[in-house]
Amino acid sequence: MAVIDADTDRLVIRLTYDGVPFCGKTTSLRTLARLVSLELKTPEEIHGRTLYFDWLEYASGLYEGKQIVCQLVTVPGQKKLESRRWHLVDESDAVVFVLDSTEERLAVSFAQLERMHQRLAARGGVMPGIVVQANKRDDPSAVPMAVIRERAARMGNVAVVESVATAGDGIRIAFVLAVRLGLDRARALAQMGLLESGTSASGTAEGLLREMRSSEDKRNAPSGPRAPDLLEASGGSLETASIFDSSLLNSTDDNGTHGDADDDNSRAHNAPAPLDTDIPSGMLWPAVAGRILLHEYCSTSIATLDHRGAAWRGLNSQWIVHADGEVYFEQEASARRDLIEWARFHVSIGKGLSASRCLAAHERDRGWRLWQVVRREANLLELVMQSLTSGPDRAGAGLYTAAHRLLSAARAFEKNGLPCKIDTIGNCETPCYVGLVRRPDGPRKSARKSPQLSDEALIRQELGARIRQAVRMGISVSRTIGAIVAVDATQDARSETVTSTLKTILTGQ
Repeated sequence: MAVIDADTDRLVIRLTYDGVPFCGKTTSLRTLARLVSLELKTPEEIHGRTLYFDWLEYASGLYEGKQIVCQLVTVPGQKKLESRRWHLVDESDAVVFVLDSTEERLAVSFAQLERMHQRLAARGGVMPGIVVQANKRDDPSAVPMAVIRERAARMGNVAVVESVATAGDGIRIAFVLAVRLGLDRARALAQMGLLESGTSASGTAEGLLREMRSSEDKRNAPSGPRAPDLLEASGGSLETASIFDSSLLNSTDDNGTHGDADDDNSRAHNAPAPLDTDIPSGMLWPAVAGRILLHEYCSTSIATLDHRGAAWRGLNSQWIVHADGEVYFEQEASARRDLIEWARFHVSIGKGLSASRCLAAHERDRGWRLWQVVRREANLLELVMQSLTSGPDRAGAGLYTAAHRLLSAARAFEKNGLPCKIDTIGNCETPCYVGLVRRPDGPRKSARKSPQLSDEALIRQELGARIRQAVRMGISVSRTIGAIVAVDATQDARSETVTSTLKTILTGQ
């Protein structure tokens, strides 16, 4: 949908409010219209039910000197009008899914959310960001937010905001986040050369109504070929001249550069300010999914930072965050260049990286610091610790699985120099790196590589101490070895190495 309107020379993005009937879509837009002192239009309705859409237009901020215009529309909730709903959802730059969070309506709400998420994801290209506005939080039967967040997290790339639309609580937060996601998507399209410029037939409520009526009897055709990935299309670069200066509802992004500071060393080593969601467009990777992940981190349980060597690191049950204490940029352009180089390295690793991670250049104290935020996932260390405390049979099977998966990951990630340890490799069949990714040393330099160990040495390094401790605690060596031999059914070269190495550690050789 994002388009540069040739008639008005404005960037137009569309935010769609979706959800099941009576979830609070229209109420949310009415409340928002009141907050910004604008008129809400409903072209057609019957008995208070929206037949096509509700419409609100909000203009604020600049994109390359062009005014940003946000079209906000709600979808009709009735099942028989679903084709109209999809017409609007498919043209979205961001979607606010108003979730009925009451116990009675939660299941049907999530079912519709999941169908919508699958449809948008299947279209390829730059997927619109999704904000789940968990509504009716004042209802006595409202389901706990922890349950809603956990289920939403299973889909991935979904941000969650709680709201009471009738009282106006959370409406502004969901709107501002959706606008930023829409601008992130427009910026990504511009980088790939896919941001359209022309006259928008649906640039007004009346124009959109005419467009929907003209296509009323047509099925929505599937989208075209998948658009190239952001970094693929731009040759691995995130750089662009497209800078958004958004002043949405008194919320601004500061994209200015700064001069020399008074005490660089002091700033670089002092505790950094906690991350927040106010990251300008272009200083966050990946563009849309990264902002959603950062929102979820800042909305749930922010990790307490501690100083480890020259780095700052936070760790809790859900997240890992990290910043190099010695890497501090006084100029925005320098921070962006380093962020681009780091993002390129992530892309070069490919699907081997866990998906829930982002990079951010955070401005505080007249300078920029680079952060990575990673959602914690099950790793091999957890598998080993659980196995060794669950009896010899499970210990043997767990040790074999952990060692085999460790070696598979080491070979898969050898060329990228990723530190393959039992706490950085995911507990899954396909090699997956779930730990922090080191920054490249500088622009166009490769990442620092750890010395490559032999398979036997790597198993001894990562599992040896824990196995010896289990033996000292009285685990049955013979039964554990028997379980290892029993699970070793493939008899390939790697399996032989795993089995023989584990045997020698268990027997103290």
